[in-house]
Amino acid sequence: MSLNSVEEREFSSFKEFAEFAFPHEGIFNPLEHYVFRGESAEFPLLPTILRPGVLEKLINRLPIMENQPFNQWTQIKAEMELIRNFYIEADMEGLFIPEIPLLRKDITQPFWSDIEAQRRFVTEKGWVPEELHEITGIGQHYGLPTRFIDWSYRLTTSLLFASLGVMRHYGGMLSRNYKAVTLDKENSSRLFFIIWALDTAGIKERSNGEVDLIRPIYTTNANLTAQKGLFTTRKFVSIEDDKITFDQFVNDKVNRSESFDNRAALYRFKIPQRDAGEAFFYLERLGISEKTLFPGFGGVANHVKWMNNI
Repeated sequence: MSLNSVEEREFSSFKEFAEFAFPHEGIFNPLEHYVFRGESAEFPLLPTILRPGVLEKLINRLPIMENQPFNQWTQIKAEMELIRNFYIEADMEGLFIPEIPLLRKDITQPFWSDIEAQRRFVTEKGWVPEELHEITGIGQHYGLPTRFIDWSYRLTTSLLFASLGVMRHYGGMLSRNYKAVTLDKENSSRLFFIIWALDTAGIKERSNGEVDLIRPIYTTNANLTAQKGLFTTRKFVSIEDDKITFDQFVNDKVNRSESFDNRAALYRFKIPQRDAGEAFFYLERLGISEKTLFPGFGGVANHVKWMNNI
């Protein structure tokens, strides 16, 4: 590849970013066919379960993993047990979950009894197999650590999550005057919140089949519907490969899209944290807030608390 597949662009203000991402003139959308992820600060782009210490803690706490060496199989086995536990507990509470024979088998038992069947299943289909994409995506959306990464079809959704994260961190979430909660420019002018933008056009083919784009069924999940959520994942290769961040993988392995002017496969937009409040209120004026992204009483309650500075 003659050009890097990942491009970084630093904006001096949220206003500059908004003028780029939401152009007022013409019909050209510079980010068509991209999906988005917002982060409140500069973090490695890794799935939650692959962040430092998470998987080791999981393996140490699962009774079935006691005294087992840390290797590829125990890692996969620990992830499978976590997803299975989520499936069983959700089913016990009467929540809508997909019918998955692999997880339904031995559902009355605390652990899978047929370990060899597990191993054959993973060996034949890779990890995470397509049969588990739906339930893994639901778990990821509600905070279960998995090897999925959350994205949204909507840039505005990612902006809200990123700006909210900054404001909550600095204790300014509830102020209606965003200038009162912005940070000290001398201390924060080099601190940014991040918007990732991934070109999904032919992503599976351009990654030689290594990246899966997964969208769970929306009809049974109001939050996913409102947030227009979806996920990416990479097949498990090795413990060492898991340490590679998603942006590093894209830069090394994913070609630019020739169909769209050879544009970047992944953008990393950096916006000053001091402008998080401005971004939040920009979205609020567009009618985008917690009450719209979290349908139900919880989202409305948070919105009302913000309205009344509580």
